Amino acid sequence: MIKKILAYGGVFLIGFGVFLVLLMPASFLWEKAVKPNLNLRSAGVTVTGVEGTVWAGQALVVHKGVESVVSWDVAVPELLPLSLPIDLRINSHAGTADVLVKPALGVSSLLIRSLDLDLSALNSVLIRQRIKLSGTVLARDLFIEAEGRKILTAAGKLSWSGGEIAYPVQREIHERNAPLMRATVETRDDGLINAAIKDDESSVDAIVASLSPEGVALLQVRRRLLDLVDEPWSPNSTERDTVFKIKKSIY
Repeated sequence: MIKKILAYGGVFLIGFGVFLVLLMPASFLWEKAVKPNLNLRSAGVTVTGVEGTVWAGQALVVHKGVESVVSWDVAVPELLPLSLPIDLRINSHAGTADVLVKPALGVSSLLIRSLDLDLSALNSVLIRQRIKLSGTVLARDLFIEAEGRKILTAAGKLSWSGGEIAYPVQREIHERNAPLMRATVETRDDGLINAAIKDDESSVDAIVASLSPEGVALLQVRRRLLDLVDEPWSPNSTERDTVFKIKKSIY
């Protein structure tokens, strides 16, 4: 009889604990557990308000003058297989994003179902670099899988509508009209992650980037990009020639 009472009592306490967690205000968890352990100021991020519960709510986030409402919804039924899927929806004057995050003890994943970013909304942040952008960046079903800091796989497509841009060249500011650009991200069988960006008028990739399984990142800019923005280069070169290259180990 005593064993039954203890068993029922244990079940009750566990159920009551789960109930409290499910209904715990997100603002309480943020103020008492999360915020004290994060140095958001150094990253230029401010959280001005948190609403809802731990499992479904929203927060007002400000990053370098760009305000965003970040909403989340955690799929509780999928907690049993040690997965924690979190639906994130981000709305700001810079655009919108619909993201599915699956953090895990081993391999975590990120799926950007959709991203619509208005680059002109970032100009207030880029003004010190004397850069001005316009147009819209779109992403659909961009998938990234990682283990710790190591990116294992990445795949998806992005595009930029093009538009009026401005950038510094020595003491001058060059203003140009850039065309539509498309990017393809894929992972090869040997684990090398490739990203290639090109315009619709040429088969030549204007920018090529890669990340090896060992964490070595390589970025190459080809003369095709200079041709698109009407910047001079050696007449003896071709649009396939690399004009700028940087290689760095990131992990």
